[in-house]
Amino acid sequence: EGHDEPVPVGDADGPWRYIVDPVDGTRGLLAGKRSAWVLLGAGREARTLEELEVGAAVEIPTRRAAVGLVAHAAIGGRAHAVDDDLTSAGRPPRPVDLVPRGGDLARRFVTVVRLAPGSHAPIGEWADRHLAGLEVYDDLAPCTGGYLMGLAAGNDAAVFDPRPLLVPGHLAAHPYDLASIVVTRAAGAVVEALPPGPLDAPLDCTTPVAWAGYADEEVARRLRPPPGSLPAAAPT
Repeated sequence: EGHDEPVPVGDADGPWRYIVDPVDGTRGLLAGKRSAWVLLGAGREARTLEELEVGAAVEIPTRRAAVGLVAHAAIGGRAHAVDDDLTSAGRPPRPVDLVPRGGDLARRFVTVVRLAPGSHAPIGEWADRHLAGLEVYDDLAPCTGGYLMGLAAGNDAAVFDPRPLLVPGHLAAHPYDLASIVVTRAAGAVVEALPPGPLDAPLDCTTPVAWAGYADEEVARRLRPPPGSLPAAAPT
């Protein structure tokens, strides 16, 4: 936000490429309803989300919160997280285990993102068809970083964001909204493109990204959209 085009950081000829969302979830935070997140990702000579090697997610909690989550990970390693004490007590950060939760989907959060004013009908129609027979809940807060951390922490079973496919040209997630995918994957969750495949979106702030996340491979096998159930993604 504020820099839609690449900005040199340090040695402009260096190998690292960074993508950052400085505040993801601004609306919920300003209303005092939900945390926002600082999201960061980096990779050597990285060109796409799939090529990111490290990531971090830092919670910006509401003013009533006493702790804020800070998580980071490198590709091939495990996710590390702590709760930072935001009170005046000065207590040291407390380690947190990020553990996605698979298993039974009944009455779990399986969200289909539909932040697309005036276009809920086609998204809802697909959601009803795809999730038929499941008693699950939607978390419709407009914050991709929050969804990713919800998957990592076991709060969410699955998330689908098919907006670029079902209502192209409308609001959508962008690559910088997914800058922290390394953290979510390191925790054990699955994050991929829609239709299913690698997240080959370029490291920019403008490309619409259709994506899905699952608590684990078992949930992915159960809920992954079958071929032909979604329109093909437009070339980027």
